[in-house]
Amino acid sequence: MKMTDYIVSRFIQAIPLLFGLTVIIFVVLMVLPGNPARMIQGVHANPEMTAYLIEKWGLDQPVHIRYVRWLWGVIRLDFGRSLYTNRPVLPTVMSHLANSLVLGVLAVVGGALVAIPIGVISAVKPDSKIDGVSRIAALFGLSMPVFWSGMLMQIFFSVRLGILPVSGMAGTLFTIDRLKSLILPVSAVIIVGAAMDARVLRSSMMEIVNKEFILAARAKGLRMRDVIKDHALPNAILPFFTMVGLHMRMVLGGLVVVESVFSWPGIGLLFYQSIYNRDYPMVQACALVIAAGIFIVNLAVDITYAFLDPRIRFESAEGR
Repeated sequence: MKMTDYIVSRFIQAIPLLFGLTVIIFVVLMVLPGNPARMIQGVHANPEMTAYLIEKWGLDQPVHIRYVRWLWGVIRLDFGRSLYTNRPVLPTVMSHLANSLVLGVLAVVGGALVAIPIGVISAVKPDSKIDGVSRIAALFGLSMPVFWSGMLMQIFFSVRLGILPVSGMAGTLFTIDRLKSLILPVSAVIIVGAAMDARVLRSSMMEIVNKEFILAARAKGLRMRDVIKDHALPNAILPFFTMVGLHMRMVLGGLVVVESVFSWPGIGLLFYQSIYNRDYPMVQACALVIAAGIFIVNLAVDITYAFLDPRIRFESAEGR
């Protein structure tokens, strides 16, 4: 199967998945307790105003009619307006998504850059002091939830030392203030990601370094650095890349936790606040965008496999 055919087939397969997701999102929101028309007014809710808002937002219509209207709007990239701000939903979601992408890309790339030297050194020198320390550090990194490590860093670096902001997004893009506000949330995600990536790369590298072609390269007199760089690492990178892809999907799915802890104005925090406020259009848009992002990451990982390893070939659904 050609690459273009594979990509088209994957997009076609994603259509029923996304359609099923829209049904699940819509049904879950319908069964959640709380009336947005009443919640938006606070403790002094007026019954007349509540009835007016319900009619204005169409919440008094049958569920299937509301779903069809919403789905037709999604097809036209019209997610409606926020029930709270009365602003178009899609531009708001996209602006928050941009902030999340900055956080996610830095976390994934940073985790990979930390994991590669640790994993390689641990595999080349097994059972050494460096290997022991890295394995213990990886165990701690995997054992600590992101919200816990994030709060610990907030207490130490922000409250005690006062060198980094506790939360929020300060300054404009490419400024020192923006960089400072990124350090803690990115580091909290890197701890977990680097721990997973390093363990996978160590295991993969230890299988490769004892292969015959590695021993033959060593016997030819090549330096260990060149053997690792030119022979071992390229053959061990696929399992590592699989874990990096999984890490990217975890970052997308875990943005709610990270951004809530650090009050980072991304799509995860917007998703959480919209659920709390019962802002139905915003919740539906956030969920769909996150799901689409995970699909795109999966597709990008699969396509990259073909370039990293020419032996991989995409086969057709008929099993050719």
